[in-house]
Amino acid sequence: FFKEKTAYELRNWYWSSDVCSSDLGTAIITVQANGQIKKVKVTVKGVKKAEKNSSVKLNKNFKLSKKSVTIKKGKKFTIHIASRLSGKVTFRSLDKKIASVSAKGVVKAGKKGKTTILIKRGKKTIKLKVTVNK
Repeated sequence: FFKEKTAYELRNWYWSSDVCSSDLGTAIITVQANGQIKKVKVTVKGVKKAEKNSSVKLNKNFKLSKKSVTIKKGKKFTIHIASRLSGKVTFRSLDKKIASVSAKGVVKAGKKGKTTILIKRGKKTIKLKVTVNK
């Protein structure tokens, strides 16, 4: 049995697979709600093409989908964290004038140049290289 649900209706359910808001299209996922296991059809719409191309995913194994990103001055992209990634994740830019990063992983390009975003969970740190063009 398949039912179409909105993101609001699914907000407190446990998801069996990682579904990221930057993935366009339809997926059938298994969810658990109130002790019941259900198959649900999920459709992701409305993500801008430029935003999709510059998004970076951090999967449940604490690995990035890209090692580097090039972005234009003044633009933003998000480091999407997998829903099943355990532990607190923190972000830090080595040069905030070139690219700043929020606690939620939103990276905003500043002036032209290159910097590195450090992503930390526990004792492990990974790096994302960011290049800002005019």
